[in-house]
Amino acid sequence: MLAKKVCFDKNGRVAIPAQMRKVLNIKSQSEAVIKCDGKSITITSYEKGLEEALMIARKYTTGSLVDSLFKMRREDASKE
Repeated sequence: MLAKKVCFDKNGRVAIPAQMRKVLNIKSQSEAVIKCDGKSITITSYEKGLEEALMIARKYTTGSLVDSLFKMRREDASKE
Protein backbone atom coordinates (compact mmCIF):
# COMPACT_ATOMS: atom_id res chain seq x y z
CA MET A 1 0.00 0.00 0.00
CA LEU A 2 1.27 3.44 -0.91
CA ALA A 3 0.79 6.30 1.53
CA LYS A 4 1.97 9.88 1.39
CA LYS A 5 1.21 13.05 3.29
CA VAL A 6 -0.35 15.70 1.05
CA CYS A 7 -1.69 19.22 1.67
CA PHE A 8 -4.89 20.85 0.48
CA ASP A 9 -4.56 24.16 -1.33
CA LYS A 10 -6.71 27.21 -0.49
CA ASN A 11 -9.47 25.91 -2.81
CA GLY A 12 -9.59 22.48 -1.14
CA ARG A 13 -7.71 20.73 -3.93
CA VAL A 14 -5.09 18.08 -3.38
CA ALA A 15 -2.66 16.58 -5.89
CA ILE A 16 -2.39 12.81 -6.15
CA PRO A 17 1.32 11.95 -6.12
CA ALA A 18 2.81 10.86 -9.45
CA GLN A 19 3.75 7.39 -8.18
CA MET A 20 0.14 6.71 -7.21
CA ARG A 21 -1.19 8.06 -10.52
CA LYS A 22 1.21 5.76 -12.34
CA VAL A 23 0.18 2.68 -10.34
CA LEU A 24 -3.52 3.44 -10.97
CA ASN A 25 -2.98 4.48 -14.60
CA ILE A 26 -4.56 7.90 -13.98
CA LYS A 27 -4.12 10.23 -16.91
CA SER A 28 -5.15 13.82 -17.49
CA GLN A 29 -8.96 14.09 -17.63
CA SER A 30 -9.44 10.63 -16.03
CA GLU A 31 -12.75 10.34 -14.19
CA ALA A 32 -13.04 9.19 -10.59
CA VAL A 33 -15.58 8.79 -7.81
CA ILE A 34 -14.92 10.46 -4.47
CA LYS A 35 -16.76 9.26 -1.35
CA CYS A 36 -16.86 10.60 2.19
CA ASP A 37 -18.13 8.57 5.15
CA GLY A 38 -17.71 11.38 7.66
CA LYS A 39 -14.30 10.15 8.79
CA SER A 40 -12.37 9.51 5.60
CA ILE A 41 -12.33 10.26 1.89
CA THR A 42 -11.95 7.51 -0.68
CA ILE A 43 -11.16 8.09 -4.35
CA THR A 44 -11.76 5.24 -6.77
CA SER A 45 -11.71 4.95 -10.52
CA TYR A 46 -14.96 5.72 -12.28
CA GLU A 47 -15.09 2.11 -13.48
CA LYS A 48 -14.72 0.76 -9.92
CA GLY A 49 -17.37 3.18 -8.68
CA LEU A 50 -19.74 2.02 -11.40
CA GLU A 51 -19.10 -1.64 -10.49
CA GLU A 52 -19.89 -0.88 -6.84
CA ALA A 53 -23.09 0.96 -7.77
CA LEU A 54 -24.24 -1.94 -9.93
CA MET A 55 -23.56 -4.43 -7.12
CA ILE A 56 -25.71 -2.33 -4.77
CA ALA A 57 -28.48 -2.00 -7.36
CA ARG A 58 -28.50 -5.76 -7.97
CA LYS A 59 -29.47 -6.30 -4.31
CA TYR A 60 -32.76 -4.54 -5.00
CA THR A 61 -33.62 -5.92 -8.42
CA THR A 62 -34.19 -9.28 -10.00
CA GLY A 63 -33.31 -10.02 -13.59
CA SER A 64 -32.06 -7.32 -15.92
CA LEU A 65 -31.30 -3.89 -14.46
CA VAL A 66 -32.41 -2.35 -17.75
CA ASP A 67 -35.75 -4.17 -17.60
CA SER A 68 -36.19 -3.04 -14.00
CA LEU A 69 -35.47 0.56 -14.97
CA PHE A 70 -37.96 0.44 -17.85
CA LYS A 71 -40.57 -1.03 -15.51
CA MET A 72 -40.03 1.76 -12.98
CA ARG A 73 -40.24 4.39 -15.70
CA ARG A 74 -43.50 2.92 -17.02
CA GLU A 75 -44.94 2.91 -13.48
CA ASP A 76 -43.90 6.53 -12.99
CA ALA A 77 -45.40 7.52 -16.34
CA SER A 78 -48.73 5.85 -15.54
CA LYS A 79 -49.01 7.99 -12.37
CA GLU A 80 -48.71 11.25 -14.31
